[in-house]
Amino acid sequence: QEVHALPLVARNPYNFALNKGDSSFDARQRFVANYDYELPHLDRMVQNGVARKILDGWHVAGITTFQSGFPITLADSSYRSLTCGAVYSYYGCPDAPNTVGAVQTYDARTSSLVNTVRSATNTTSLPYYYFNPNSFTHPAYGQFGTAGRNFFHGPGINNTDLSLSKRMYVSEKRFVELRLEGYNVFNHTQFSTSNSEGGSGVTGDVNSANFGRILSAAAGRTIQLGGKFYF
Repeated sequence: QEVHALPLVARNPYNFALNKGDSSFDARQRFVANYDYELPHLDRMVQNGVARKILDGWHVAGITTFQSGFPITLADSSYRSLTCGAVYSYYGCPDAPNTVGAVQTYDARTSSLVNTVRSATNTTSLPYYYFNPNSFTHPAYGQFGTAGRNFFHGPGINNTDLSLSKRMYVSEKRFVELRLEGYNVFNHTQFSTSNSEGGSGVTGDVNSANFGRILSAAAGRTIQLGGKFYF
């Protein structure tokens, strides 16, 4: 697997409109729900002491997050503009691909495409594409690319963390708490939100064979058990 270091990207100094775009941490929609519920105590409803200890003290809590994706940074590490040097290197080289068609995005878990940007004769189909790389191409040598700054976004977040706990009281103030905690309990794929080649875990370097693909994701479902004595 190739690794391209993607520098901070400057833009065409003769076309300031290409610098207009979303901030790199712009997430247009974000919803977070935090919930915490303790089942009512059953002292008066259940007379049997053993049954009351089994049924009493249950506690459910969780956090659910839905968020749209961060912008994808596009660049061209082949430096076709021939301007990467002392003048621009401090701010990043103003090299970006040309946009030749409408951006098409896909579900990276099921997509498979052929990238013809680097070679028109390429017939190899690869999985895990988030956007169609063939909507872009290299600019001619000595010219700046036409792709603007952060003009489309990557995949978002769909995550739920839950905990189920049981308290067993020794006295009024002392109790043992057993916890079952699950992170990403529905095991929804959370694509990485950062990458050396672009934002949102999407490879944004048109000079990479993986341009448009997602090759990293956050950890899947994690479950842990815990116990604590409060006194």
